[in-house]
Amino acid sequence: MIGPATLKHWGQVLHLPGAYGVVEVSFPDGGARAAGIHLLSKISARLTDGPISLNGLATIAKSATNEGVETILLCVPVNNVLYVALEGKGDVYLKRGKEFAQLLHDTGSISGEVKPGDTIMLASGEFSRAITSQEASEAFDHLTPSLVAERLTLLLHEKPYGEGSAALVLQFGETVESEEPSVQKITMVPKKLLITVALIVLFLIAVGLGIWKQSASGGSPAARAAMADARHALDEGVALLSLNPVKGRERLTTAKELLSPLKKTREVEDLLHQVNDNLTQSMQITKSTPELFFDAGLVKKDGTITSIGFEGTTMGMLDTKTQTVIALDVTSKKATVAGGGAQFAGMSGIAIYGDALYVFTPEGIHKVRLTDTKTQSFIIRKDPQWGTIAALVSFGGNLYLLDTTKSRIWKYVATETGFTETREYLNPDTLPDLSQTNSLAIDGSVWLGSTNGILWKFTQGKEDTFLPQGVGPAFGKNLVMYTSDAVNNLYVLDTANKRVVVLQKDGTYLAQYVWETDFSPTQIAVSEEQKKIYLLAAGKLYTITLK
Repeated sequence: MIGPATLKHWGQVLHLPGAYGVVEVSFPDGGARAAGIHLLSKISARLTDGPISLNGLATIAKSATNEGVETILLCVPVNNVLYVALEGKGDVYLKRGKEFAQLLHDTGSISGEVKPGDTIMLASGEFSRAITSQEASEAFDHLTPSLVAERLTLLLHEKPYGEGSAALVLQFGETVESEEPSVQKITMVPKKLLITVALIVLFLIAVGLGIWKQSASGGSPAARAAMADARHALDEGVALLSLNPVKGRERLTTAKELLSPLKKTREVEDLLHQVNDNLTQSMQITKSTPELFFDAGLVKKDGTITSIGFEGTTMGMLDTKTQTVIALDVTSKKATVAGGGAQFAGMSGIAIYGDALYVFTPEGIHKVRLTDTKTQSFIIRKDPQWGTIAALVSFGGNLYLLDTTKSRIWKYVATETGFTETREYLNPDTLPDLSQTNSLAIDGSVWLGSTNGILWKFTQGKEDTFLPQGVGPAFGKNLVMYTSDAVNNLYVLDTANKRVVVLQKDGTYLAQYVWETDFSPTQIAVSEEQKKIYLLAAGKLYTITLK
């Protein structure tokens, strides 16, 4: 049973012909997987050196413990006696008949006689933190070890923690002792001797083929352990996809990371192909070619779109080259010149609310009515507090300005006669650095994209923890955010990776739309009702169809 692995926390089981165990490592600065694989290789080599006693097993566990090692738990059965040694955090449980008991908790060693039907569970420290002894006991009720492992694995992945955990369930059957051959049995007639020699030769050939196969597949202990870990992660990931897609994708990603550094033999490539197929399917990756939707050159010669704002079925667009404000009905593609002229010089942002387009200029904000295309100049005049305004959004009739120089979000509340004086949306006690932000979206909470790979969420003026989960590959640096109260999900334009990533509003990954063409959009809007992603690129409006 393996918990989700991260760069900082990793766990795995040890399964040798005559020894078993679990390890768990934790490195705050990353590199946990490489350190864990090295630890398993080191322990494996020590366990194949010769006969094991309880003191010898404890010495192996202790000598392998170093910085970053959370758990080393080793178990060696010798005939009907079991030796167990634990260094660090962890637990050992015994299920015998109806009894379920804890044999070890944290560092220690123990030995004893096992009986047919006994079941032992070895658990790392993080596994024991995630799965209580009561939960472990209940999982053993009348189930085989494989079903126990399946039940506990599902339970583990439902927990909010458990990264880097590992556990192993062992069940003991009847001991079958081989009969020692006598001298009389070895004394054979020549014919039988020839048969014996032939069998020995075949055995040696089989051993040689096995050694060659291990060598051809990267047969070092570390490589074999990585292959076994990858198969386990693949199987577990596929099983989890229908129950917990995020955890399932994490296990598939772990399998890919384990296989990537290995020598590319046929076995490795076949397994990697299975992992990639399941990852692609689970990631809901749609390859798309953005299609041209609207060209401002059709409205005015040499027209070029530089900024967009969207609500309902209306797309507001700024054409700074011709100083024109355009309103586009996206259902009919009918475009209307809503405003323009010298008063719109330097315009850089546009927002929509109801019958009005709001246009930001260096000297203030103009309102353009869609019903009669009349412009009401400077409904909000330039405030000396303004720095660099990177985005303008309307929500609930109010206007919000993203100021990257002052790291502020300025708010203007709509009244019967216009708008209030400048207000601060953010709580002044905790002002973040917004100098790298590039986009603003509001659905009740305020969302910001940035050029340094950070996605921000604020609720009622305070920063709200937001952590994307299950995104692969990881986000690039330049992220443009879009959502609204009419949209169920979050849409993140990741230009570095040529894609739009769809997230639930709790951060859970849903899907992504990727393209391979030389296409670099700068702004995004989405209509889930019309199943369209709108992208502004090279002065024109393009679309991708939502699945």
